[in-house]
Amino acid sequence: MQCAVCHPGKAPPPFPAAPVYRIKDYVFFSHARHKLECGVCHGNVYEMAVVQKVRGTDMKACVDCHKERQATLVCNACHELGQ
Repeated sequence: MQCAVCHPGKAPPPFPAAPVYRIKDYVFFSHARHKLECGVCHGNVYEMAVVQKVRGTDMKACVDCHKERQATLVCNACHELGQ
């Protein structure tokens, strides 16, 4: 489990059977490139009874976040154009 890499000894809450966050196939997303603390998007999973979605993954949520952080709004930073 990836949580245990950084948080050994802490027991996370039960994980849902299906992924909580899903992004479209035509969106490129890299956790490393975003350089945010996990809790910004995932919340404090150790305080949740069950892991659940905290931030949206639709385009509006992404654009809003990029605007808040003055990140790029160039389309091909996240999308493969011409699909």
